[in-house]
Amino acid sequence: MTTTLSTPAGKQIELQAPVKLYRMSMPEHECPWGLRAVNLLNEKGIAFEDIKLTSPEDVAAFKA
Repeated sequence: MTTTLSTPAGKQIELQAPVKLYRMSMPEHECPWGLRAVNLLNEKGIAFEDIKLTSPEDVAAFKA
């Protein structure tokens, strides 16, 4: 899977690997930066895998 992006300077960039977005999504807290990243990827039409970290243990394991 490849995705082609345009930079602000007009240069074309081709992504070879699928985009993976890891974000904190717990009942008591939804990461605002993760939500912003989801919105930006959707606005640009970039396919991505949304991987939610749903517990403190998931977050700790991701950081390790």
